[in-house]
Amino acid sequence: MKKLLILITILCSINVGMAQNRHTITAIVTDSTGKTPLELTTVVVLKVSDSSMISYTLTDKNGAFTIRLHDNEPARLLISHAGFESMHIPLKYKNAELLNLGTIHLREKQLAEVNIKGELVPVVIKKDTIEFNAEAFKVRPNAVVQDLLKKLPGVQVDRDGTITVNGKGVSKVKVDGRDFFANDPKIATQNLDADMIAKVQIYDDRENDPDHLTPDNEVKKIINLKFKKEFSKATFGKIVAGAGTQDKYNLDGLYNQSINNLQVSVIANSKNLGNTQFIGTSLVGFGPSSGLNQNTNAGVNINDNFGKTVKLNLVYNYANGVYKNQQVTNTAQFLSDTTLTRNTTTQAHSVNNNQSINGNLEWAPNDATKLKYTPELSFGNTNSTNQSVGTSFNNFTPLLSKSNNNSSNDGNNTNYQHSLNYYHSFTKKGESLSITNNVQVSPNTGKNISVDDLQSYTTSLNSDTLNRLANNKAGNTTVGLTADYNYPVSKKITLGIAVDGKHNNTGADLFTYDQNPKTGLYDIFLTSQSTNLTRNEWDEDVHPRVLYMVNGINVNIGFIAQSQQINNQFNMAVPDLDQHFNYLFPSVSINIKQYSFNYSEDVRQPSINQLQPITLVYSPLYSATGNPDLKPTRMRNISFNYNNVNMQSNMYTFLSVRFTWESNSITQETTVSPGGAQTTMPVNKNGRFTTYLNGNISKTFKTEGRWKIRESTNLNGSAGRNFFEVNQRDGYQDTYALPVTQTVVFSYDDVIDFEPSYYINPAITHYELVKYPSVSYVQQTISLPIDVQWPKRINWSINYTHIYNPLVAQGFQRQSNLLSFSIAQAFMQKDKGEIRLTCYDLLNQSVSSYHFASANSIYDIQSSAIRRYFLFTYSYRFSKTKK
Repeated sequence: MKKLLILITILCSINVGMAQNRHTITAIVTDSTGKTPLELTTVVVLKVSDSSMISYTLTDKNGAFTIRLHDNEPARLLISHAGFESMHIPLKYKNAELLNLGTIHLREKQLAEVNIKGELVPVVIKKDTIEFNAEAFKVRPNAVVQDLLKKLPGVQVDRDGTITVNGKGVSKVKVDGRDFFANDPKIATQNLDADMIAKVQIYDDRENDPDHLTPDNEVKKIINLKFKKEFSKATFGKIVAGAGTQDKYNLDGLYNQSINNLQVSVIANSKNLGNTQFIGTSLVGFGPSSGLNQNTNAGVNINDNFGKTVKLNLVYNYANGVYKNQQVTNTAQFLSDTTLTRNTTTQAHSVNNNQSINGNLEWAPNDATKLKYTPELSFGNTNSTNQSVGTSFNNFTPLLSKSNNNSSNDGNNTNYQHSLNYYHSFTKKGESLSITNNVQVSPNTGKNISVDDLQSYTTSLNSDTLNRLANNKAGNTTVGLTADYNYPVSKKITLGIAVDGKHNNTGADLFTYDQNPKTGLYDIFLTSQSTNLTRNEWDEDVHPRVLYMVNGINVNIGFIAQSQQINNQFNMAVPDLDQHFNYLFPSVSINIKQYSFNYSEDVRQPSINQLQPITLVYSPLYSATGNPDLKPTRMRNISFNYNNVNMQSNMYTFLSVRFTWESNSITQETTVSPGGAQTTMPVNKNGRFTTYLNGNISKTFKTEGRWKIRESTNLNGSAGRNFFEVNQRDGYQDTYALPVTQTVVFSYDDVIDFEPSYYINPAITHYELVKYPSVSYVQQTISLPIDVQWPKRINWSINYTHIYNPLVAQGFQRQSNLLSFSIAQAFMQKDKGEIRLTCYDLLNQSVSSYHFASANSIYDIQSSAIRRYFLFTYSYRFSKTKK
């Protein structure tokens, strides 16, 4: 009830804020003839005293705009549109609440555009690019780019740093038109200072769609950060060093050097804070973390241009991670009138080292031709140890067995892949040819030593000890070639055809040995527990299609004719399995302005490991048998989407419904002995389906004055049917979930940012054909983060999170209260230096636990979590510009 009152109070406060508006200004903007309305014209309210911005908006498709103001301060309108002369209109409110300016005519420019000094036009629309003037959106002195993006209309930045623009995801963030650690947009937004940025450009990501054949509502966005002139050839960076209680530490650094066309950026960090961190001046990720992590990362980003036709981007990344965790798992498995319960305590430790080099080389000899080569090479190794102790019992027998497992793993992985693309557009507009070669080579090796000791207390299960070494060698090589040709037969209709050929070779070798009790060596080879698998697969696809485009309508209808030839070699006393398949998949995509409909089909082949006709024993309690009679799974997908952006009212609405159903789904047929030992085998069944319901409504209620309020409602519902077979009894599992997140953001200048949110997730699991109890629960989370920049150069950040999970097993924590805070003092010129004191989990209640149901089992898992610590941090930003 208290949580509901909090939510009602938040929503009511929005209405109060809206009611404070005193003046409404309306008008219609057209060209000089008055016949053509000018959509997306920028309308800015400026103070007469200093020309600073009070508010702004954009005109709608009819050229109309409405601005609401809440005071009588002398002001003027600045109205501007690309290609037209700007217009200034003084505002005279008098006592009228409504000021209708009628129709405003803008004259076309006859000469090159001239920018008048002192006028900050916050938004300029240039063809398909929205350009924001960073100077018009004031941020605190030590803000990062992420803080600047939060102030831009239509741009939403979640607390974890995820960026959306009018509901669309951001694929990459560029700097001065160049890739900047392109695989992770957050590196740029969370490390570059906002005061370096002159312009923020946002446009559609059409890098792989030069013919603009993909519907607008399916295209992600690119953000391009344009440096101020003095920073485009500058040396800049930052260093961060922190130390705290419980041996906590945080080291972070960024260095950027630009010399002519060459740009080199280096980033490095090392910390043992888990998910807990600061971005800019905000506490983010300060929720419960699972396990105790120590991470060290480094990266180098290099950009260079060779003349006007060749562009090069290289990125090197290094990552080292040390992971420790103590985990308690409770599993309740329903078997007719018996409930089998397993309690397991596991201690895990792992060390991971990974390195990668990826690049992007583009050559454009002319406007019609482009050659793009994108390679990536990665390699790494993993060392891990696990120790687990478990007990099992049921509602009839208080103790069935005790188990003790000790295992160690040592693995090495290597991966090379590339995409080589040739694109050429012909003289006829819309006619193009694209040829793409894709290659992937992934050899991996691993060694596992496992000691399993089982002590049985029932006659239906024998006590046993397994002490085994397993050497694994797996490899995957894929080579593909695709040719795609488009030809417009008219202004509205384009014919296209894509031809694709692919070969995949997969190898999986497993050599298993028992320990020799006399010598202690692993030299007793187990033929029955070893495999030597090879799969060769050839795929050929032909995809003809017809595309119809006119006035916001995009219809794409076609089909995929696919042929597959698969040779499975088990390399044992079992004959090879040769398979041949032919498919015809229809595909339909209809987009009408804000609405879209899509239908597609696909097929998923069972892996060769699922097909192998042998039984592998992994422990005294678990073994698995393959099934060579498995059939491919055919999937059918249908979706409806609604996506609407109203820039005039600062409102975004998105709704998506997706439905997927399968035939010949692969599920596990499980046999559980009275003593609790399990054997599984994959089998085909029909009837699996899943429905997804996703929605988001976001609206900014006030942009004028000193307060800004934004509301966001997110919905991520799902409903699905799965099935299981346990001890020759079939059953269905129906699951329903409707998680909703309600967030309201209150911002007062650069002084206060308050972002309360409420998350509720009602979930139901229901069983059919079997007498298993239904499971239902409502998980809730309240988060109350607030940032305060007051007094000058002092920053306060507080985050309170309450988590409640009502349905957990006995001994598991049901709720937690997580309170964290920090205080920072900025100093030096332009606030380049900062000292910060942080306290994470002040109440010392952090817990990591979750609850879920799968098949005929319910799981409760609780892991190690970082508890209360204090951290003192010093950070310094430096820059050296060329004059």
